[in-house]
Parts: sequence; C-alpha cells; structure tokens
Amino acid sequence: MTTPHRPVDALAALAAADPARSAAFDPASPRGRAVLQRAKAAAPTSGARRRRPRGTALATVAVVGLAGLVAATAYVNTRRPSRTLDVGCYAAPRLDADTFVVRADARTAVQACWRLWRSGRFSPAPTPARLTACVLPSGVVGVFPGGAEACARVGRPLAPARAQAEPRVAALNERLDAAVRDAPCMDEPTARGLVQSVLADVGLSEWTVVVARPYQAGRPCTTFAVDEPERRVTLVPVARR
Repeated sequence: MTTPHRPVDALAALAAADPARSAAFDPASPRGRAVLQRAKAAAPTSGARRRRPRGTALATVAVVGLAGLVAATAYVNTRRPSRTLDVGCYAAPRLDADTFVVRADARTAVQACWRLWRSGRFSPAPTPARLTACVLPSGVVGVFPGGAEACARVGRPLAPARAQAEPRVAALNERLDAAVRDAPCMDEPTARGLVQSVLADVGLSEWTVVVARPYQAGRPCTTFAVDEPERRVTLVPVARR
C-alpha cells in the first residue's frame, strides 16, 4: 500500500537542505542552484513508499545508548561511605562471596584487604591494582577483586580511590581500644568520663555518649561501640575478664 504525499515546496526543501541556513544565502547563485537540485532530488515523489529516515533511526539508537550509558555511570560515580572503620574484604565480585571484616585505621580499604589476600586467606591473590573499593548498602566499604566493573556487577557505587577511616574517628577508636587494654574493667562513670575526654581531644565534641543497657553485678565492666553514622559512642556493660 502506498502513502500519498503533498508536493514538496522547493524553497522549503532548499531551506532544509542548506547547511548554512544563512539569510544572505542566494538561491539564484551557482551554490544555491546546486543545493536546490539536491533538495529536489532528495524530496519524496508521489506514490513512493515512505521510509523512516536513517538519521532518525540512528538518533533513536543514540538515545537508547545514552540511557544505557547513564545507567552504567550510576555505578561508576563515587560515593562517600558513612562507616569508615570496618572494611569488608570479598573473595569474589559477589555479595554472597566469602567475606572477612577488617579494620581500615590509617590504611586505605584496599591496603587493608590486600594484606588479607597476601596472607593467603583468599586464593589466588590479585595485585593491589586489581582490588576495587565499593560502598555497600550499609555504608561500609566492600573491597572486591577486579576493576571498576566489580562495583557494577554488585550494583554498588565506587568508593573514593583513597577510601580509609576518617582520621578523627580512627583516633577515637584507637584511644578507646587502648583504654580497654590498659584498664580491662572500667565502671560506667569512669568509662563515660574517658569517652567525653577523648571526644574533646580528637575534635568530636558534638558526639554523644549512651549506655546500651543497665550495668549489673554480672556485667560491671565496659567495652565501647563507635557508631559513626549516628555520631555516638555506646558504653556496653560486659562481664569481668
């Protein structure tokens, strides 16, 4: 079945065919006549089957390709983790792979996991350049073997290249760990005073101190839980060691 077409206006075709689109363009000039002839030759004739212009098809493909690129870029963009002390080291680029949790401290997340790989915990061990840090749904950094495509495979954004524990939080955690080693059984008032002093020293005065549950005779001592997203330190009563 054929589709009838209205006659093509030569000047309209000329305007469409003129790449310069200049008001000074003279249709009577040699260049103008040549463009006019090309425009007439390109115009569909009555009774011809209408075909979708190739350029339109290419434009559609380009739009679809762009949408895919935008979707892929969502996993390439970096996102800052909200929990920087702990790092999940994964044996494979899958969220259900064997995982070990380590402390980043002053090391980057990749460095912390590379030591684990190098120790033989995972096999075979890749080079550090082939480990990539991603931000997990919990806000913790997960390190996977592979390049940036590893984050895309697990559907998570890249972590910053030098992702590591936030210095003030790392200092807080280190000071509290040392305090527990030096004084294995701190009561609540002593522990609370210590935390408040350390928070002021490291520049985290806006953080709060809370108690996980009441202290009892069977749990007179204290250990600490640093909650980075909530900006607080929890005193956890534990049994005497």
